[in-house]
Amino acid sequence: MSLHLYWGDSHLNLHHRDRQDFELAFQAAREHLDFLPIAYYPMEFYQMDCGLRVESWHNRPEFLQDWEEINALCAKHYKPGEFVTFPGYEWHGNRTRWGDHNVYYFAEGNPLDDTDDIEDLYAALRKRKGLAIPHHIAYMVGQRGKDWDHFDPQLSPFAEIYSAHGCSETPVNSFAHTNHPMGPWTSGGALEDALARGLKVGLICSGDNHNRFAGAYGRGIMAVWAEALTREALWEAFLARRVYGTTGDRMVVRYQINDAWMGSEISSHGPVRARIQVECPQALDRIEWIRNNRVLQTYCHQEHLPEEDAEPLIRLRFRIELGWGPQPLYGFHDIIKEWQGQVTISEGELSIVQGCWTDFGNSLEQVNEKTVGFSLRTSAGNVPRGWRAITAMLQPTPMQAFILEARAPRSARLSIEAAPFDVSLTVKELLSRTSLWADLEGSKALIQKRFGVSPKEVENPDIYYHNAYKLRVTQGVPEKAFWAEIELTDPHPPKGENWYYVRVSQRDGHTAWISPIWVEQH
Repeated sequence: MSLHLYWGDSHLNLHHRDRQDFELAFQAAREHLDFLPIAYYPMEFYQMDCGLRVESWHNRPEFLQDWEEINALCAKHYKPGEFVTFPGYEWHGNRTRWGDHNVYYFAEGNPLDDTDDIEDLYAALRKRKGLAIPHHIAYMVGQRGKDWDHFDPQLSPFAEIYSAHGCSETPVNSFAHTNHPMGPWTSGGALEDALARGLKVGLICSGDNHNRFAGAYGRGIMAVWAEALTREALWEAFLARRVYGTTGDRMVVRYQINDAWMGSEISSHGPVRARIQVECPQALDRIEWIRNNRVLQTYCHQEHLPEEDAEPLIRLRFRIELGWGPQPLYGFHDIIKEWQGQVTISEGELSIVQGCWTDFGNSLEQVNEKTVGFSLRTSAGNVPRGWRAITAMLQPTPMQAFILEARAPRSARLSIEAAPFDVSLTVKELLSRTSLWADLEGSKALIQKRFGVSPKEVENPDIYYHNAYKLRVTQGVPEKAFWAEIELTDPHPPKGENWYYVRVSQRDGHTAWISPIWVEQH
């Protein structure tokens, strides 16, 4: 079986208020994703006469009209081999009782089902070729957390364990979301609770974005190993649980036990051997192999790096960030910066790894083997947190970033042109440090123009750096730091069924969770 890796966001919520931008959302997704199981959101906040704001429940005529348009757009944008869509919506039955689920249909022409009971939903989906994917599962059961007493592995082959809500792998983790009005995580609905029950459920990440922009960087993205980029092949991979998720950076992970892929159920009569291959956009930190909810083995990649790589031609990856600039804190508002620029390497080759976009208006172009062009859109301001970040329409953000790869000698010079910046550094310098440039003179000129204040009249010169546009290039990472292939062995696994999944972490904190493999040990 020949498998290929595809990336998608299975949790972009489009609202009725977004109807004029439905087409825009699909077009933007096609530019940087392989597939989009759309999650139309048939609920709206409204204000009661008394002033209390509540969320609607059950279908309304406008929701049914939107659903027809969503189906039409899914059919329009489905291009086998190029971009795959699945019509879907966030089930708005009694979510308080059963937990939140995204319903996805294999094809168009199915209803917007607003039944209250999860078992009624399951019964309908068995007839319609649909899935019901739980998300933010670690909220309190009975208060929007997942009730695992009601679970069908054929309808819910995987669960979303990371999104804008945080990570629900366990109730206590470094990505836990504690300030959301839906409450903090607790035991009962978390992934570890489901696995401890013996349930077969794979792992994904996706955005839970209510902002029209699918695949917003840092809110979670889904990966699937499938034979082809078609509905049939992706659906087969969904049911086989050949899926995983990352917080943002697109880590390429292959995970097998005894030659069986992630998501498999196998038998074993002796030691269990895992093969894990990882290629990260940035530096790899560690790989954790987890058996029955406990870390069985940890591989620390930094322990295996050579002190010096003497090869004349080096393969390395690095991240470029542009933005910041005038801040509302200091009296600036509504200043949007459009960036047009390019990155060039004097010797060797330069290529794109990924864009780290958080909103519309950003793109990369491979101009030739030595040049990558970019177009970015930023607007300085306070990044929304918590509920505002989930519900607000996405606005341009203070910084946009992208990751590139170079194959070049250390003497090669990397040049970055994007007004007001025109800078360069050698590959040797790139490998040794993170570099930052700030447009202080531009900041001074803007402040004087906007407020009529000269540098002599400013008591604290901090404002010039704080309001300056900045360019940052992170320290380059050689191939040996971002790529690993390891084999791990569980020499004495317990009798009975055991589950093994993988957690991969980069040095910058980005994390991937890989679906378990279940091993019946005889």
